[in-house]
Amino acid sequence: GKGKGKGSQKSEVRSQGKGKGKGKGQKIRGHLWPSVALFVVPNSSPCFLKKDAMLKKKKILVVGNEGMLGSAVAERFMEERLRDRTFELHVADELECDITEREETILHVVSIAPQLVINCAGYTDVDGAESNTTQAFMVNGDGPKHLAEACYNCGAKLIHIGTEYVFDGTKAAPYVETDEPRPVSEYGKSKLRGEKNIAATFEDYLILRTSWLFGPNGKNFIDTVLRLADERDEITMVNDQRGAPTYTRDLAEAIYKLGDSDLTGVYHLTNDGHCTWYELAEYVLDAAGKTLRMMPVDTGHYDRPAKRPLNCMLDCSRIGRDAAIRLRPWREAVDEYLSTSQVKGQGSRQVGE
Repeated sequence: GKGKGKGSQKSEVRSQGKGKGKGKGQKIRGHLWPSVALFVVPNSSPCFLKKDAMLKKKKILVVGNEGMLGSAVAERFMEERLRDRTFELHVADELECDITEREETILHVVSIAPQLVINCAGYTDVDGAESNTTQAFMVNGDGPKHLAEACYNCGAKLIHIGTEYVFDGTKAAPYVETDEPRPVSEYGKSKLRGEKNIAATFEDYLILRTSWLFGPNGKNFIDTVLRLADERDEITMVNDQRGAPTYTRDLAEAIYKLGDSDLTGVYHLTNDGHCTWYELAEYVLDAAGKTLRMMPVDTGHYDRPAKRPLNCMLDCSRIGRDAAIRLRPWREAVDEYLSTSQVKGQGSRQVGE
């Protein structure tokens, strides 16, 4: 694991005795060959099988399935699993697969031998990353590299979730995939490190940069606005950052469709349209029938540890051309989210806390 130079052609995997199905002291050494899968059998030598000799059922692994996006992705694939028994769905949270641990990650992934790995795990505390920089880079930078190495080992494709925070936000127009990333926060830098690590490891990956996620099973801006409407009479709201609110269930549907595609590289994907945080809050309050006086302010009004990009807009036209995927307008997505049982009538509860 640690201390090994980049570009090493060998992978040394040692079980730490943590998790299910891992034998103590088991040591496996093998080459990273994209055309083979390594199946670990306790008390025996590793056996290599050609990719086309794997089990007929397609195997999909969702990493970070307990998060807001990860849970939506897992639910979408599970819905299809109930209708289609030709594939297996595997999920892994931090306890089952700590992606910051290289050897543990590789062993976990190759023991499943999936054809597709979807990484929804991430360190998402933007302000916290300024003081917990090491942890942010371990999760967002090293973790994707470990997953990419594991995918390369067993011939799997990797879908990884990126962020608009890789840009500095100074461009006047929406960012396209070919724009030069210039993150202004430690969070953004850690996410960019992850992208670069994946690209340096192998070619069978799809990075989807998205923005302003909201949905069930996690803390999000919409729930916060509804809670504040119940608790306060007046608040200040940022009105100089502009981006695209993105519904996790819409993004999960797109990820499901992309699971069987040959699309590789970096793409942008958000719900259609853009707004400021003030405009989003205004729409949410109106749609939910709640009253809250808001005073628009600039980002500089708040003394936050991390600098935010003012322009968070992503141009999603490329994925529309290459994969015929376009998410619906963000207002329609917000309407659906507000109509769900998790949110309706529960504005005072912040999901996930």
